[in-house]
This record gives sequence, structure tokens and C-alpha cells, in this order.
Amino acid sequence: MRRIFAFIVIAAMVLSLCPTIVSATDKAQILTPADGSVVYDTLDKIIFYVSTQCDVTAYLDGEEKTVRCEDDLYYIDIEENLSVGAHTVEVVCIDDYGSSYAKSTFNFAGTTQTKFISENFDSGDAGKMQFNSKFKVGTNEAGEDVHLIPGFYTGKGGDEKGAVGIYRDVPVTNVTVSNSSSTYIYIVTSALALTGRVILEYDIRVDGGCECGIETKNAQNQFGTIGSSRLFAADGYIKDTDFEYKKGEWMHVKHIVDVPNGVEDMWIDGEQVYDKRSHTSSTPTNRIMIIRFQIFEYGTQEPYGFAIDNVFLGQENAYEGFKDISFKNEAGEFETAENDVVSKVTDELKVKVVIPGFSVNQTTMPKVYCNDKPLELESAELDSDGYLLLKLKEAIPKSGKIKIESSVPFGDGHLDVKKEFSVFAEDFGVSDVKFAVDDVFVRNTKQLTAQKSLNTKAMLENNTSSPQSAVVVTTVYSGKKLAAMKACSVTVEAESVVEADCGDITIPDGENYSIECFMFDGYMTRKAVSGIWKIFDK
Repeated sequence: MRRIFAFIVIAAMVLSLCPTIVSATDKAQILTPADGSVVYDTLDKIIFYVSTQCDVTAYLDGEEKTVRCEDDLYYIDIEENLSVGAHTVEVVCIDDYGSSYAKSTFNFAGTTQTKFISENFDSGDAGKMQFNSKFKVGTNEAGEDVHLIPGFYTGKGGDEKGAVGIYRDVPVTNVTVSNSSSTYIYIVTSALALTGRVILEYDIRVDGGCECGIETKNAQNQFGTIGSSRLFAADGYIKDTDFEYKKGEWMHVKHIVDVPNGVEDMWIDGEQVYDKRSHTSSTPTNRIMIIRFQIFEYGTQEPYGFAIDNVFLGQENAYEGFKDISFKNEAGEFETAENDVVSKVTDELKVKVVIPGFSVNQTTMPKVYCNDKPLELESAELDSDGYLLLKLKEAIPKSGKIKIESSVPFGDGHLDVKKEFSVFAEDFGVSDVKFAVDDVFVRNTKQLTAQKSLNTKAMLENNTSSPQSAVVVTTVYSGKKLAAMKACSVTVEAESVVEADCGDITIPDGENYSIECFMFDGYMTRKAVSGIWKIFDK
């Protein structure tokens, strides 16, 4: 009786929040961002779907978010800048028949952009572009030579000499060059090392029966990294597609080449033409020697040629932020934290930095927190292998949530990046807890209903060389009053993990429910290694 009384007294202590992990069902589905995806640039909304009329709650990184519904889809509007790294979306759908759950974890990657060329030709100066000499393609009715002539032409929007192009000066009667490239406008004439995503954008107008393309060569003399030869075919279609472009009109073209994955996307006036088209090169191209626009002569009586304007060539490299946490062990060596769990008490940490150009200075000096309380740094430095070495003035606690944050230069401002991981350095304790009502895992108290069956499963981990015993307690509160409690004794063998299932509790009549689970490993000692597990309404 004395021990039971002690259980009840301790159960009234102040509790901390740690949500449980819940299984997914097909009633709720997160559409974007997809689980495991990488999001570049910006993210302004999260989209999900539920298949039934229900009470919907959504969370981003554990924080409840406002949900709006439009055209049978649900949205979370993202108003703040996301930090670089992993983010988790959770959706709970509760109806008269129970609850369903969906979860998506995605990685947000900001980008840094490098420009190679940006030219609008308004001044009539081709900048870094080069033209080859005019090229004879045949003769006219009078027997005079006809040439393809590169030069300056009226640009998009009517600006005089605002574009560069190649046109035939008069109609051809006798063609001397047929179905072969004739003359070029060079965009790139020296080697460029390409990484990440390569972007090529331009405005182009293709006239008459003209056929032109983009030729690319890398160091191995391979083709097809961007666009293709004869890309704008003479019949008015984009080569190897059913996309018909408009002859004689300006159109905006954008190519994005994913160099590491060897695929290309292409858009014309915002409409997608290629979707992850594989490079035509036999191997992914990582270096470009030339990019040139070229024209192919067929000999017609029509106006013949093309012009380009507003060319941009650049590349984007993705941030991931911090990853691969390590900690110094008893042997004085850094040990990788498997699944982002540090298993030793330590005052030295190491984290991989994958931010281009990152350095440790007064602006970027990292901050370290445990359960949102700051830990004081003794030193922070970046080694030659790109690892951030952190020396704390005091060792990290045996358990808790650790967070490393820094602010790094990004564009015209700064971007906050972070790394979160857990510490579980106890010899014996609780490593995880799951609550379920009628076999459905619980995410919030809307799922708690009187006379429903509540079950708790607690994972107990014993890292000692001898068996350990504990009492696991689950309590149900109605308002501020203890309404029900279940306790069971569990023995965990040496160096092993046990899932303790103490059976079911029938939720009593009441309102404003909350539940928690904790353990005793002795007469008066209450332990919860990763915090007290509790579910409640905010």
C-alpha cells in the first residue's frame, strides 16, 4: 500500500511533453512534400488529403498548425522560413469510427547560385558570346551566293539590336549545303565544371522553315547535356516530343539539368516539355566545353533563321546543413551516433558541415541546447575535413534532446541551420513509449473517449551486465484529477531490451483527459530517460 501511495504522489509531478510515434493508415495521405523528398528553394504550403469527413489536426515539427480546406484538399500555409535540414509533417484524422494518421519526413535544402553568363543584348554587345563567320548555303535565282549571316536583330519586346541571331539574307534556289549544321552562336567556349543543378534560360524566336538546336560537348566529346541537336525541329515540334512550339513568336525556354542524377527538365513558357529526361550522353556530364546554338539549312523560299535574347546560364548547389553527428567515447575517439542517438556522456561532439563556404566566426558561432536550455561552449572550430568540432564546458546530460544551431550567409541575408539528436546514456531506463486506444496509436486527446480501451507499450533498455527490475506506471487524468492507473513489474535481462505491456485500462467517464507513462527502478525513484511521455491538449 505504501508503494502504491508513493506512485500516486509522484504521478502528480510536473510533466514534460514528448509525442509518440504513430502508424499510418490509408485514410490520411500527405501529398507534398512526399516522404523522403528534398525540397529546394522555398516551400509555401504543405498539401494533404483525408478520405472521410473527420476532425483534422496537423503538425509541423511537433507544432500544431492552422489547416485550411480547398477543393477537397487540405493545406498548411508556411509563412516562416524553414531551417535547412529534416522536417516532419504529421496529420491526424478523427471520426466516429476511430482515428487515422499519416507522416512525411522531408529535407529542406536551400540553394546557392553561381552565374556563368547573364546577357540581354540591349546594348548590341554580345558580351561573352561569339559568332562564327557567315556561311554560304547556296545561290539565288540570279546565281548569286546566299549566306547565313549571324548578327544583331530586334529583341523580345521590340528593343532594337536587342537579340543575336542567324538569318538567311535572300531565298535559296540552288542549295549547296543540305541537312547539316551551317553556322553557330557560341554561349560557352571554355570548360566549365558543373555540379548540382545547371540552369540555362533564354528567349528564342524561330522563323519560317528553320531548324535549330543546342549543341553541347564535354571533355569526352559527348553530346546532349542540355537540349539536343535539332531541338527546334523544322516541322514546328520539339524533337522527340509531341510538343508544338509557335513559329515566328518569342518563347521563354528553361532547362534544368540535374548533373549528379543525369536527368534534365525543360519548360517552354511555363509548360513542361521534358520531365527528368535522361542525358543522351553515355555517361553523366560533369564538364562542358562548349554550348552553341546552331542552324540547319534545308533551302526554302520562306524567311529563315532564329534569334535569341536574355540568356542566363548558372548552377545551383544544395545545402543540407549539418549531418552525421559523432561523440567522443571512453577511448578518446569519435564514435558515430547511430540513428542520431548519442549513447555516452561526453563534452565533445563532432558534426559534418555540408554548407558551401561555411566558416566559424562571430556571426556563425553555433549554439547548443539540451531540452531547449543552452549549453555553454568552450570552443568551436572547423577542421580540414569539413567537420565542426564542439567542446562543451560541461558534459551533456544522460538523456534529452540536443540541438545545434547556426546562422549562415545565404543570398542577401542569413539562413538558420540546425541539427537535432537524442542522448540516451542511461544504464537502465525507458527508451520509447506508445499509447493506443482500441489498437490505434494516440496522437492527441481527441482520441481519448470514455469507456474506450487504452493500452501502453514501454520499451525498457538495460545496458548493464546484470538483470534489472522496474515498475511501469500508466495514469489517466480527467482534468487535474487522477482517474485511472495501471502498474506492472518488469524484469529486463542483462544487455537487452524488453517491450513492457501492462494490459489495458478502461478510460473512465470524464473530460479533458491526459495520459502519461513513467517508471520506478527503486522504492522512490521516478525515471523517464527521454522525458516523461505525456499526451495532452495545449
